[in-house]
Order: sequence, then structure tokens, then C-alpha cells
Amino acid sequence: MATIDSFRSDVQILCVDDDPSDLFLVQRALRRFRVEGVESGEKALEWIEQYGSVDVVITDQFMRGMDGMELLGALRTRHPDTVRVLLTGHAELELALKSVNEGHVFQILLKSWPQERLVQAAESALRYAQLLRSERDLVETTLAGAVRALGEALALANPVAVGHTLRVLRRASHLVERLQAPRPWEIEMAAQLSQLGTVHIPPSVLERVLLGRELKDWESELYEAAPAKAVEILGELPRLENVRDIILWQRQRFDGRGTEADAPRGDKIPLGSRILRVAVEIDKLEMQGQDPEVALALLLRERGSFDPKVLSAMRTVLEDAQIPRGHIRRNIPVTQLVSGMVFAEDVYTNRGLLLTARNTQATSASLERIRSFALAHGVKEVIEVYVPVER
Repeated sequence: MATIDSFRSDVQILCVDDDPSDLFLVQRALRRFRVEGVESGEKALEWIEQYGSVDVVITDQFMRGMDGMELLGALRTRHPDTVRVLLTGHAELELALKSVNEGHVFQILLKSWPQERLVQAAESALRYAQLLRSERDLVETTLAGAVRALGEALALANPVAVGHTLRVLRRASHLVERLQAPRPWEIEMAAQLSQLGTVHIPPSVLERVLLGRELKDWESELYEAAPAKAVEILGELPRLENVRDIILWQRQRFDGRGTEADAPRGDKIPLGSRILRVAVEIDKLEMQGQDPEVALALLLRERGSFDPKVLSAMRTVLEDAQIPRGHIRRNIPVTQLVSGMVFAEDVYTNRGLLLTARNTQATSASLERIRSFALAHGVKEVIEVYVPVER
């Protein structure tokens, strides 16, 4: 899983002010740090897109075009790990305090402060940025191990859920990249854990759910309760509040129809939940024999059920899918499949359960799953794949 630090620049502080003289004074006061300056909110966002994330952004409040609060609000959405500091005058203080209450700003700096206070505030913001990185590292390393352990437990308890989860994760990862979602690791972790709540559902029942078969009332109730069950299982793990929210609301309709009044709807639903909803439903339709393009068309017909932006991103993902370069088409016995090959067809069990979709690269885990199902339920003996030319 890629981390934000993989794309970080060497600059610690980005200063933003449309008055060149004020910008120069702030940069000079902070010259002991690695500091850069730009003259508008728009240029600040462009700078970060070009050079990578920065620890701290210090911006003036009133600027032509995008003002300071708009910039910090955009940073909160696009780059939530960037510490945001607002530079303001006494007359603007009440408005600035509002931005603090709304969560846009870590600290307010008054223009009348001496340079020493500005330096102290910058040091405080940088320490907080380091704390945020340390907490993120804790989640991405220590908690990643816990997530793997939970995944292994799910594999033992309900192997049907594992294949579904891996395919959903692949789809979700493509959508995260296409939508440039903030905190991508949270969405990918939520995708890995999205089916954890099905651990108590008999595999035969889950298989009927995924294949769109008719369910008894108690079976439907078990499946509907799965997201809340996953949140309950994850309740003791720290730093996973956003991950739990993504999992909890993964089946929420975009328009909120048929849900409780206090449930989120529209853009208030976590983006990760909206991504998971599309990824899960696409996979279920593929398991029922639909081509991905047909599955997407069926989702588009369900007005209000899915986020249009996510559906649009999924269309682009499907259009971008193509045969990998440097491969040739071969028919390979199941026993001779190896990691790195790409499936040229969907692989089903003899009972109609989709194990892996076409254009998916074979991994040791997916091959082990296919061979296990081949022994238990039967699989085509020869599978069409794309083999790297060098093999």
C-alpha cells in the first residue's frame, strides 16, 4: 500500500500570500526552515500537485480569487495530513476563529506578531505534522498486521468471502486512484475488511447472496447486519474510526431513500463507502454472469442508488482495461498456473461461483484459492491466460 510520504517534497512549509512584500517577510522570518512561497490559493494547490505534499501551509486570509479559508478547506479534503495555519489581522479574527471551529485550521497567526512568535508557531505546526505522520505510520504498519490476521481468520471461517473481498479490493483500488481519493490507505483497508461481518454467515448462504438467489428472511437479516457486525469486531482497534465509518455506510443509497433520517446521504456519505458500494455491486453482478460493462449499465439504471461520480470513474476504469503488453495468449492447465499470468477469462467453479475475473493478475494467494476450490467443487481443467513473453 503506497503511503503519502512516497510523494512528499523536501519543502517543510508552503507560504501563501497575494502580496509579494508580505510573502517575502514571512519567508524571511521562517528562513531557518525549508520554505517555499506562492502568490495564490490556486497556485498553492498546483504546487502541491506538482511537487508533492508539504508538512505545513501558512496562508493569508484575504486574497484575490481563492481566499485563505477556501484554500484550507480544499487542503482539508485533498491533503488532510497537511497542517493548516491561517495568517490574519485583528479585524478578521472572528471570521478566522470560525474556520478553527469548523476544523479547517490548526492555528491562527496574527500579522502583528513579532517574528519570534511566528517561528514558534511554525515549530509547533511542524511538531504536530510529525505527530500525524507517526500516527499514520502506526496505522499502516502495526494495524496492517492486525488487518492481515483478521483476513486470515475470515479465510478460514468463510472462503467464499475471501474471493469476493479480493476482487472488491482490486476494484476499489482502481477507483481510489481514478478519483484521487484522500487517505487512500483508509479506503483500501476498509475494502480489505468490508466483508469481515460475513464471518458468521454460513458460506452456502453468502454464496446465494452473491449469486443473487432467493433468500429466506433470516438469511437476508444476517447479510444486512454484516456491516454493523464488522464495525463491532473492529471496535477495539485504535485509529480506525474513519475505516469503521466507511464499512458501516458501505450499503447506504446515495440519495438516502429508505434509510433513517439521521443517516448520511449524498456527499455526506464517506467517499470510501460510496466506492465500496459500487465495487461490491459490480462484483456481485459479475458473479451472476454479467460482463463488467453490462453490470455497470445495470447500476446506472438504478437512479439515486449510487454516486454518479463513482460510476463515471468506474466507466473510465473499465475503458482503460486492456490486455497487458508483453503477454501472449495461452491455454494453461490449472495445475500449471503461476503468479504473473493474467486471466483472459472469468474463472468459475462448476457450481457457478466466480473465483477471479478476467484481466486479473494471478498471485500466489489467488492461485491457492482456485486450486482449493478445484478440489472441493471442481474448476475448468484448462484456463485461458495471458503469459509474459519472457516465460
